[in-house]
Amino acid sequence: VLRYLPAISTSPEPTADEIAQFTPAEADSINKGVFNPDGSRIPPNFDHHVDDCLYVDVAKTLRQTIASSVLALYLILGFPDASKGIRDCVSWEKFTTTFSHRRHCLGWLIDSRALTVSLPSEKRDRIIRRLRTFLRKHRLTLQEIAELLGLLSNATTVCRHMRCSYFNLQRLLRMILVHRYRTLIGYHRRKDWELQIASRLSSTFIHRMDGILSRKMAKVLWGSKQSYKLGPAAIREIKAIIHSLRTEEWKIFIPQMIPRDHHFESFGDASFIGGGAYSTSLDYWFRVVWSKQIVAGTKLKPSDASYIHINVLECLVSFLQAVALVVTIESSALSAPIRDLFPNGIPAFPVLRCRTDNTATVSWINDTRTTSPLAQALVALYGQLLKRSSLVCHTVHIPGDDNVLADWISRPDSLSHERLFLQTSQKYPWMNALRNFQPIDLAVGNTVKGKPIKAATIGNYLRDTATLLENFCGRDPRYTNRSDNELALPLRAVMTECFRLREWAQEDDYRRLASGGEIAPNGTKRAFTLGDIRLFDSGNRPVSIAEFIENFDAVARSNVKFSWQKNHDHGEEKLLSSNPRNPSRDALRSLHNIVSRFARIVGLDKTDIPLAVYKGSFGEKFFIHSKVIASTLRTLAKKTYNLTDRDLQRHYKYTSHSLRAGAAVILHAAGINAIQIKFLLRWRSDSFFLYLRNVAHLSEQQNRAINQLASATQSEVTAARAASRLIPNIV
Repeated sequence: VLRYLPAISTSPEPTADEIAQFTPAEADSINKGVFNPDGSRIPPNFDHHVDDCLYVDVAKTLRQTIASSVLALYLILGFPDASKGIRDCVSWEKFTTTFSHRRHCLGWLIDSRALTVSLPSEKRDRIIRRLRTFLRKHRLTLQEIAELLGLLSNATTVCRHMRCSYFNLQRLLRMILVHRYRTLIGYHRRKDWELQIASRLSSTFIHRMDGILSRKMAKVLWGSKQSYKLGPAAIREIKAIIHSLRTEEWKIFIPQMIPRDHHFESFGDASFIGGGAYSTSLDYWFRVVWSKQIVAGTKLKPSDASYIHINVLECLVSFLQAVALVVTIESSALSAPIRDLFPNGIPAFPVLRCRTDNTATVSWINDTRTTSPLAQALVALYGQLLKRSSLVCHTVHIPGDDNVLADWISRPDSLSHERLFLQTSQKYPWMNALRNFQPIDLAVGNTVKGKPIKAATIGNYLRDTATLLENFCGRDPRYTNRSDNELALPLRAVMTECFRLREWAQEDDYRRLASGGEIAPNGTKRAFTLGDIRLFDSGNRPVSIAEFIENFDAVARSNVKFSWQKNHDHGEEKLLSSNPRNPSRDALRSLHNIVSRFARIVGLDKTDIPLAVYKGSFGEKFFIHSKVIASTLRTLAKKTYNLTDRDLQRHYKYTSHSLRAGAAVILHAAGINAIQIKFLLRWRSDSFFLYLRNVAHLSEQQNRAINQLASATQSEVTAARAASRLIPNIV
């Protein structure tokens, strides 16, 4: 100990900038921190150390922590004594490395500053290789299925949203195995055997029935020595997991793993008529009346494919309570009760405790798993919610007698929104102070009465309102209300902004174009094809695509046609010329790469297929669409600007539109005027001004202008002084 402990090296003390990047830890009644009220350290809350203990402490007390661990190990296993044959039980080579805040331990990468547990890169690569091996086989043995599930069961521990995909894969594979088992055994033989087992078990051991049946099933399947074909759904889940491993960092924050006190609490319930919930801490309540289709589904037989169980509706209500918390977190302005509860803002890792009287919902939400296909879709949505937000949701069972208000909210006796509101105000007046959250209506774009609103209706309403205000306010000279008169201009601005958003916000998945293309109203496709490209040499003579691929220098310029545009300027052509002074920024060379890749993957005879293609890891042909572009940009942005997934998801940064917005910033900084920017980037309005940024190049241009002005002013002063000296001589 005296030889190794003084030699232990630790990483340098963190700088002030590094400390500012630490993930803050929040003390509560469960996790009280490491300091007493007087500032002294609290001893570790465990009795002793054994082998392979986890050292997590500040560098100042790390040596004392290690010494306590070594001493405890010797006291338990004995001090080294050659005469008695007792070897040294301490692996001293572990203490020759540098101790820092980041360390590999038990197969994970633990960061005590970021408070994260993540998947090491070498482990991630190993999992990807193994999953690809399983995909290439298409048929797996029972042992390989067990290996696949065991591998993902461990890895998805640190990725909350992919945990849902893992459990769905587990459900799909279980369905394959159960179907095979029932085929081998037969219905009548299986039922007779189950009845025999049930008759032999006493009431004390009847709960072991499922375990006995599972062992019987495993024995039969193992003895059959058969392999099992992966279905399309299982293959889709495995590919989704591989894609996530390749494009995302699998990590989980320690506050999302450990038991903690809840910050918010909500109560929810569902019936065959509707569902509802309320939360005084989150300052909201909501009621959802089920549609006729859902109500009809609840009345079907359980064997019907469209049957909807009450447990699914209960799970939906709990999911909507989590949605309400996410909406609150992302809200730009918090309500007064929440501000009073958290004056410094909502915690970084808010904990929501959902109370429900449905036991199935408790299991589904807490474990993110279910055997119900319909509920699995809700669990998958819940997984995406966990990916988007840092919230932690714990569902707790509550007796039905204690859930009276939520039960009343979920059983409306009318479809009239106004009548239900009036009933709530009269029966529970204190709920008038709560906000009324309407998740379903907002999601589908409904009015208060539940009728859908079309986008064109909103546009027409705003335009007609602006016209009315302009005409009415200018017609009567006695009318002097300036507020209405000035309202027309903002309404026009809203119309322009709505058109701008509609112009670029479309997120079509262009993989559908493989089956003939998505046709616009004028009969053209919504993607570039070989027919949209015309090539010319320096003498303005046409050049074929094949010749362009063989000889890049044969082409001096190209005309690219935009057959379909969201600004409705269909058929517009843009000229691309070669940039030999900077090949890495040559648009024509980029076009050459695109066409060459298309020829290799698809072939030049396919003139009706989009040009933007790429080949997957297993030779599959995919189209590059907006989601692929956004995923690539966000991966680059995370590495370049040290961003987190939460930063990207909260602000929806770095989409395919970022390329166009970035081009506007570059052209503006280069001194290109607004008319040219709109022409080059195919912008119909002046909305590109919203994307301009205060880049350093603009400041440098401003400094040069100031310097030129100062130089010119100094020259004028010098000339004036010289002229004043000449005036007496002239006189």
